[in-house]
Amino acid sequence: MLTVPVGEVTEVGLFDAERTPRPIAAAYARLATERTDHNHPRFHLRPPTGWVNDPNGVVHHEGRTHVFFQYSRDPDWLIREWGHAVTSDLVHWEQLPVALSPTSGTPDEWGVWSGSIVIDDAGTAHAFYSGLSTAPGPQCPMHAVSTSPDQATWHKDTGGKPVVAGFPEGVGVHTMRDPSVR
Repeated sequence: MLTVPVGEVTEVGLFDAERTPRPIAAAYARLATERTDHNHPRFHLRPPTGWVNDPNGVVHHEGRTHVFFQYSRDPDWLIREWGHAVTSDLVHWEQLPVALSPTSGTPDEWGVWSGSIVIDDAGTAHAFYSGLSTAPGPQCPMHAVSTSPDQATWHKDTGGKPVVAGFPEGVGVHTMRDPSVR
C-alpha cells in the first residue's frame, strides 16, 4: 500500500527484481489510471496513461484550444513525444493522436523534447522543439509543420535536419534547447 501525504504523486516507477520495467507495464498502466480525486480527471488535462510534463504549445485556433505537451506512454519514460489534446471549454478534453515522435536516424531519434507552437496568418501551425540525437547528448532545435485544420497531422519539413545545424566556433555553445518562438 502506498501512503502519500497531502499532495500529488507525479512520477511512479515500478520495477521487477532485475530493475526492468517492461514485465510490469500493465500494472503501471493500471496505477496511472487509478485516481482518488474524482474531480481531477474532469478538470485537468491528463493523458489516459503514461507520463506528462511540460506544456509545449498552447494555441487557440478556430474556436478550440490545442495543448501540446511532453509525453511518454512508455512505462520507463525513455521515449519523449508530444501529446496533443483539444478543448472548446477548458473542461472537456479530447485526446488526439501523438503529434510528434522521434524519427530514427535524425537529430530527434532519442526524443522530441520541449519547445513551442505558433500559427501563422495562413493557419499553418509550426512546432519548434528540442531534438535529442544521442542519449546523453546535445539537443538541437527542430521544426515541424501542420496544415491540417485539427493540427493532428505533422510533418518534419527539414528532412530530419535541425533548424540550427551547428554553433559558431569559439563561443562555447554545445547545445540549444527548448526553443520559444512567438
